[in-house]
Amino acid sequence: MDNRNPIQQETPKVNIKYHRADRTKRVMARIIDLFICAALGVIFFFSVRSIVQTTPSYKNREERIHLHKTESGVYRTRKGKDIDLVSYYKDNKDVTEFGKKKFYQEGLTTFLSYCKEKLPDNEYKEIKTGFDEYLLKANFKDVPRFVLLDNQISENKECQAKWADYNKVYEDYFDVEANKILYNYFPQYQKDIHKESIYRIALELPIAVVLSSFLTYRLPGLIRKRGRKTIGRLIYKIGLTERTLLHVRTGRYLAYGFIRRFAIISLSFLTFGIPLIIDISRFAFTKNRQDFGEYRLGLYEIDDSIEPIYYSLAEATRSHSSGKKISAAFSAPNRLDE
Repeated sequence: MDNRNPIQQETPKVNIKYHRADRTKRVMARIIDLFICAALGVIFFFSVRSIVQTTPSYKNREERIHLHKTESGVYRTRKGKDIDLVSYYKDNKDVTEFGKKKFYQEGLTTFLSYCKEKLPDNEYKEIKTGFDEYLLKANFKDVPRFVLLDNQISENKECQAKWADYNKVYEDYFDVEANKILYNYFPQYQKDIHKESIYRIALELPIAVVLSSFLTYRLPGLIRKRGRKTIGRLIYKIGLTERTLLHVRTGRYLAYGFIRRFAIISLSFLTFGIPLIIDISRFAFTKNRQDFGEYRLGLYEIDDSIEPIYYSLAEATRSHSSGKKISAAFSAPNRLDE
């Protein structure tokens, strides 16, 4: 019996080299994805808003806001939109300064009558006293524009102010004081306006951001698993790999998305952009050119225009073996070339 050891044939090995994706291409891919995300975000925002606007609660709230604004005399309606009185007449070049003055005075009369009708006497008196004091303090070249005669405030005939100068006084009152009174003295209007803001910030905007982000950054990578490519990466032939230089597993890919969207973007709003600054700095200045999520999870963006990203070592072996038994032992530090 021949007890000699058989001659062992050396198994060839696969030598696959990947190159880091060019930084400029990576930036351009991100810009393309950001543009797509922003466009989708706008579409989803207005889509969600159009749905919200069909609800009975929204319609009732908008009707209350509309009536409050227009009946107060501080707003006018043009083409279905409520426009503040100052903007309404400033944009109308057919109205003279004298005509504007007349309309402003009528608006002030309507406004004070509305406050008298809707508010308790003490609150109305507070508003009326404040309005009178505002007029009496309005000077033109150190000469009062208005004077108090027989308990009535009227224009000072000795003042040389022009109609436009008087209009400036009225416009400032409408822009600041009247709108402030409409909000502070009328709780239902204040509640409706606040609820409108809450709907936009807490419902419409988040839904638009979540949907647009998912469709731009997550869904393409879940569909096109090899390289986890977004549209931007697909255009510039950039693939995402793990430290093993194999394809990114789903759990790690979703974790990367969570870090990007929550830990970086969301927390930046609460910390003056510090996480985003750290993320950009890592991408721009570190040797491996990884953003924070890539660094924490051991991910790399590589140029896969020549060599594809493989799901497993076995697949890499089959791809390069040509029928031979070849082992493919990947080692990230030795396989990722500049």
